Amino acid sequence: MKPLVLPKSKKIIDVHSLRDIFYNISWETIEKLAFLSIMAYILTPVTQILAAFYYDILFDSVHPYYVTFKYASRFSLVLCIPITILYIGKNIVEKYSIRQFFKDNPAMLFFIPYVILMIISTFINGFTTMAMRGGLVRRESLFVYIMYFLIYYFHASIIENKKLKSIINYTFLLGGLFMGLLMLVHIYIHPIEQFTFENYPTMINAIFFNSNHYAYYMTMIIIMSGGLFILEKNKWLKYLSLASFAVNTVILIMNNTLGCFIASLFGLLFTAVVIGICSKKFEFRLFIPLILFILITFLMSFTYNTVLSSVLIMFVDIKNIYTNEENSDSAGSGRWILWKATIKYISEKPIFGFGTDGIYKRLDKEAGSPRTHNEFLQYTAFYGIPAGIMYIAGVVSVFIKGLNYRYKLDIYTLTGLAAAFGYLVSSFFGTSLFYTAPFLFIFLGIGLGGKKHV
Repeated sequence: MKPLVLPKSKKIIDVHSLRDIFYNISWETIEKLAFLSIMAYILTPVTQILAAFYYDILFDSVHPYYVTFKYASRFSLVLCIPITILYIGKNIVEKYSIRQFFKDNPAMLFFIPYVILMIISTFINGFTTMAMRGGLVRRESLFVYIMYFLIYYFHASIIENKKLKSIINYTFLLGGLFMGLLMLVHIYIHPIEQFTFENYPTMINAIFFNSNHYAYYMTMIIIMSGGLFILEKNKWLKYLSLASFAVNTVILIMNNTLGCFIASLFGLLFTAVVIGICSKKFEFRLFIPLILFILITFLMSFTYNTVLSSVLIMFVDIKNIYTNEENSDSAGSGRWILWKATIKYISEKPIFGFGTDGIYKRLDKEAGSPRTHNEFLQYTAFYGIPAGIMYIAGVVSVFIKGLNYRYKLDIYTLTGLAAAFGYLVSSFFGTSLFYTAPFLFIFLGIGLGGKKHV
């Protein structure tokens, strides 16, 4: 064994040796660091449930989920530094051009300008309390919004290893199944104090602040479970996916959130069509989750006031909007008046918007709610029309990339993309929150197909 001599030890600090370090770092190492960053957030629902039971946390006056999110996000922020350094250094030594990077990850071509526009909008509109800390419930500051794109999406998009993706997807699915089973116990067997709001004892919300928020989460669980049930070869994992699908479908129907019901319906249809395109054949089994979803909804309508009645009301609302009836502002549980008001605000400041939650007080006063309940309009009102276009273009580019590489998508990439699609449909009627929106960006990243580093 040769002794370590001083001249050689000095080489570690020169450019040549630094280049060697980046060259010798494997993409698998960088992927695993990104995987740890993503798993910190994927585990937050289960972590929050366990914390609620261990510390006997109630949700009436304070919502401690933000504490769980804060620690998970700090962990991801710490990992962000070595991940970014290693990722850039590795690309440089492998002569991976910026042009090629944007070709392989086209969403970043739009998400980076979007983040820049967010920052410019904040400088113009001021570093307000909302921009720096976020609202009391939603907790979405400018920094949290930046994390959505530059940490959750970016880190997830680095991961190409099929096994790592499967762990992410099944951890997400198992978390939803665990929460769903506890929710069934809460509803049918014995009330769980940690799942109960004193002012709203019958609300189907689990650990979330609002039943709609729980529905956003279940929508993604249902669509991913349905896709894995179709595609999974392992019979035990297939049954696990079916159990998660059935449990969360039952709870979603009782939850009675129309936007998420529609999103689940379209998401399951999207999943069936995409799998058919990717496999080059359309079979009956592809539509089994969609048929089961409709069947469960129909059967439960005999016992519960389910979304079927809400669907009928929706058609009446559409008619009222079309004919410009006086009561059309109440359409969509008051969403129509929110959307009209937000569009008016966008026309007032179309370039850089009003900043993070800059329309909060005005919208609440004029339309009855501080948020638009349409994330596409919400982002456009906050940061301007160019930013809104960048957001939509970035999201769409992920699906276009998936279409271009449709014959190479593994089952976890495909089901991640399907879950993201379901969230996007629900976001047309919903609002972003710190404990639901990151799932969109994580599964958009997981769903990015045809990347370079395999």
